[in-house]
Amino acid sequence: MAMAFAGVFGQSSRRSSDQRLVMEHLRECCGRDKPVFQKDTIGQYDALRAAHIDGAQTQYLIISRQLRNAAKIGDEKKRKITR
Repeated sequence: MAMAFAGVFGQSSRRSSDQRLVMEHLRECCGRDKPVFQKDTIGQYDALRAAHIDGAQTQYLIISRQLRNAAKIGDEKKRKITR
């Protein structure tokens, strides 16, 4: 599965311009750099909004984890070839 993610999203050092654009967009729209808990217009924390942000961030983290796994698989294959 991890290699399929790498095929779609690319590895960070070898991404096409389209893959880079998609990963940047996902990072932004999934709120990866946002705090989960944010105050609303009256200064209170909204639990539903926090759950939404947390869920979106989780999707980005799943993609990132699969790409890390693919990189490890690629590294293992390279080590086997060089032996």
